[in-house]
Amino acid sequence: MRQSRNFSILLAGVCGWPLGAAAVTDQRVASTPPAISYISPSFVLKHKGGDYLGNFAVADFDRDGYADFALIQGGSNTVSIWLGKAGDGFVDISSLAVEEFSAKPRILAADVNADGNPDLIVTTHHVDGGGIGHDSVSVFLGDGSGSFSEAVASGSFGAIDSIAAADFNGDGRIDLVVIDSANNSVDLLLGNGTGGFTASGGTACVPAPFSCSGITAGDFNGDGKPDFAVTNSDDSKSYSINVEVFLGNGHGSFTVKLNSAGTLPFPSLTTIGDIDSDGVPDVVALNLDPTTQQAKSIAVLRGDGAGGFGRAVNYAVSAYIIPNPANLTLADLDSDGKMDLIIGGQSTTEPPPSPPSVFWTRRWFTPIAVFPGNGSGGFGTPIAYSAKGGGGTEAAGGGNSPAFAIGDYDGNGKSDVYVLTLFSNLWYAGLPILSQSGCSGSGYISILKAQ
Repeated sequence: MRQSRNFSILLAGVCGWPLGAAAVTDQRVASTPPAISYISPSFVLKHKGGDYLGNFAVADFDRDGYADFALIQGGSNTVSIWLGKAGDGFVDISSLAVEEFSAKPRILAADVNADGNPDLIVTTHHVDGGGIGHDSVSVFLGDGSGSFSEAVASGSFGAIDSIAAADFNGDGRIDLVVIDSANNSVDLLLGNGTGGFTASGGTACVPAPFSCSGITAGDFNGDGKPDFAVTNSDDSKSYSINVEVFLGNGHGSFTVKLNSAGTLPFPSLTTIGDIDSDGVPDVVALNLDPTTQQAKSIAVLRGDGAGGFGRAVNYAVSAYIIPNPANLTLADLDSDGKMDLIIGGQSTTEPPPSPPSVFWTRRWFTPIAVFPGNGSGGFGTPIAYSAKGGGGTEAAGGGNSPAFAIGDYDGNGKSDVYVLTLFSNLWYAGLPILSQSGCSGSGYISILKAQ
């Protein structure tokens, strides 16, 4: 059964040009859809000429019970801080300066100095006096009011690809694990409790043709000690991935378990979470058709509680549900205790007017599909949405990809999904006068709100 709801919203301008009102259609394809409401994109991020929007992190920076977010704005080398207004949008209060972001800018929120306030961990790039560049992790300490200290940088890496945080040595301080793609290694940084980190050795990822990419911290064997998992993809024609699980001993060292996911269409998007409600993290992969790059199936690799995973169980997916998939995450959107799968596709645009008008705005739309989890490792009938905006963020690999983060938007204790997209282009008589890069400091934050 198809259900359709229409929203009428007032959009702010693109680089100062007013857009006026627009309609957003929420199309649902399900017999009994979960109780999910959708807030259409009405939260517009400011424009800074030449900026691009990168990754973002969600946390309650001012400790008022409502989630805030920190957003990487690359052209100005700043992190902008946006405070939530009691479930009624956001206000931009400040910008934090960095020397330069890493090529793949990453940002995390964690309490690095154990004072109860969220701090920010950002990947940055530095050049020494001899002209040699390296990546580092920079920490901004939060004071609980939404303000942050000057950055403190630690570590030296060839090129940071991914980062995760947990207390890996059991001293009560946040530590970091970093994927260095330039050296195809995983490196451990031990926290000193004041915002600094000390390198504590690195481990090579599995050899070529595999390369390590995504990293996730969690307890994969149920012993109460933090572990982490690294997803390795094979860039050759064998189209396979594997997952390395680093089982922590609670003192800062690890035992590595290599789990093959077998042959999967490549590239495959992956995420990690407990989808069968047994308290053990599982792997979810979206398999793409290698020829069309469209969704083909969802693969589920269930955790065995000992740091391993079972063979992939595949569930067929109709390609039309989420065209050109580009990013995915897990969250319990319907508050039934079961993890749901959220997939974002590459954005598309509406065609130009006919006949052409003097000024017209090419509006972007980003498709999003929610697959409600059944709590036993599978997913129900998907629900399709359209988010305003598009044009891509670096956080999801560039292109026309949305970026996701999880936070409590309205302070009800439930996990909402924040979706970051970029603004549309302004065109003149069919010719672009403001390019995507020229307007990419502007964008939308949309909310998939849990019920």
